[in-house]
Amino acid sequence: MTHTGVFTRLLPVLAIGLAGCFLTACSNQDSGNDPPSGMADPTGRSPTPELSMSGGYVVGPDGHLLKPSDGPEPQPPASPISIGDNTPEAAEEFARYFIAVTEYAWNTGDTALLRKISTEDCELCNGMATNVEERYRKGGWNDNLRYEVTQADSPIPYPNVNDKYAILLHVTTSADASYADGHLDAIDPDKELIELHTCFIEKWIVCGGAGADDTESE
Repeated sequence: MTHTGVFTRLLPVLAIGLAGCFLTACSNQDSGNDPPSGMADPTGRSPTPELSMSGGYVVGPDGHLLKPSDGPEPQPPASPISIGDNTPEAAEEFARYFIAVTEYAWNTGDTALLRKISTEDCELCNGMATNVEERYRKGGWNDNLRYEVTQADSPIPYPNVNDKYAILLHVTTSADASYADGHLDAIDPDKELIELHTCFIEKWIVCGGAGADDTESE
């Protein structure tokens, strides 16, 4: 499906930021303030008198729940080979790469790569990077957050601008756990429609975007 009305349909969202889990990584959902009970220790460690536990999670010295450490450490995704190709196909591949970098940032708190592949005036990108940094600075984290691109619409040339495309991505977000501001949430799959604006400046970079709940997939 091609969304020829992409610029008018998501334009109101640009003024308020991205809805759903993409920008906020699903923090502070309606699961309450208390960690779930009856869970095994996700770190794989046996409780000892020295370990303060809450709902199966280890409580750190600062009172925050510690992120489980039993899984593999997330690695930054490799840049696509086509990043220097000025073609619509390369723009779409880069948009998918941006989603993967976003996933990496939310799972690690490392926003260096996210900021590197974004323009300084990209409000979506800056807002997301700031949210990631603030969450981890305050002791929050995401455990195995996943962004699955289920569909990418054909890149649409930006009106009256060369070397710029709008790309609509249908994304399903989920996570084993999301912890922020004392709230611990399990994130059920959530469908979102992400609009990324890609600009070619010697290589592809994200220069804008918006998003909303993907009601068309419901």
